[in-house]
Amino acid sequence: RRSAVFAMQVEKKLIQGIDKTTAYLAKTAKSLPKKSAQRLQILERLLNLHMEQATYVRSEEERDFDRRWKKWEAGGKKGPPPKLSTAKSMGHWKQVISQSSEILIEYPRSESADQITYNKAVALQYLGKEKDAAKIFTQLIQQYPNSPITGDAYASLGDYYFDRNDFNNART
Repeated sequence: RRSAVFAMQVEKKLIQGIDKTTAYLAKTAKSLPKKSAQRLQILERLLNLHMEQATYVRSEEERDFDRRWKKWEAGGKKGPPPKLSTAKSMGHWKQVISQSSEILIEYPRSESADQITYNKAVALQYLGKEKDAAKIFTQLIQQYPNSPITGDAYASLGDYYFDRNDFNNART
């Protein structure tokens, strides 16, 4: 119990710190020349922070839901059951997609383009846009066949087809 409370406190501080850092980095990125190496580094850091933020915020949303659910159960289940609200974390996943797209347009041949492409597909999955994510996983496999992340893209694509009972494509 104590470690869970400690973890919650740490996550709250991380969320606040990431909010401040992303605001600063976004402002800094705007001041740097387009297509510069420094701007790419800042944009990549922003992307990673948005992904971390989405994860922390989702965890916070789930804890809030659990708290409200327990309260509802303890109160005799009166009224409608509480619902999980993921609006904040979904907003962060949308930022991941936007940030990824911006980087890939400005730096299509960057060394980390494969990872950025993968991050975009993962964010689409979190938003429930599995078909769009599958298209991006396929593009990643075609464009970066020797990338270390390609195996993860294959696995995600296999899961996508398996979930749709398309076992031939899932196996492939």
